[in-house]
Amino acid sequence: MKTRTILYMAILAVVLLACKPKEYIAGHYNYDTECLGKNLDGSQLVKTWGTGMDVKEARENAFKEALRDVMFKGIRNGSDECKVSPMITEVNAMERHEDYFNGFFSDRGDYRDFIEEQNKKSFKNEDSNKKQAYGFIVLIDMQGLKSHLQQDQIL
Repeated sequence: MKTRTILYMAILAVVLLACKPKEYIAGHYNYDTECLGKNLDGSQLVKTWGTGMDVKEARENAFKEALRDVMFKGIRNGSDECKVSPMITEVNAMERHEDYFNGFFSDRGDYRDFIEEQNKKSFKNEDSNKKQAYGFIVLIDMQGLKSHLQQDQIL
């Protein structure tokens, strides 16, 4: 009788563990922009993430996020070769120059001139709200971006 009880308890434990809901790794993944290296011309190779209903939408969001990080936050993850400090150090620059940055980051904005996808292979994780999270390897033209911002009197 005692053996049967232990056997039933073991079977019950296995069944309960097997019924555990599915967890997605995307919920626990760090989606910060990460430095992969710096080229001799000053451009930076970074890994960036974006979410969207498809790869195209996620790619555009990832490109914009990478440039925002470079301009306003700096890149703190990955290789030490990348510029750690933000390009724009003015406090609340995005709010102060809201019209400029809305145009810069619009669908047909100038941001596209300073970022280029290096590896056509994307990395995919499923997000909890049914959007997909994709990672992209991109090259950011740091000198061109800096010159552009200086010309437009943002820097």
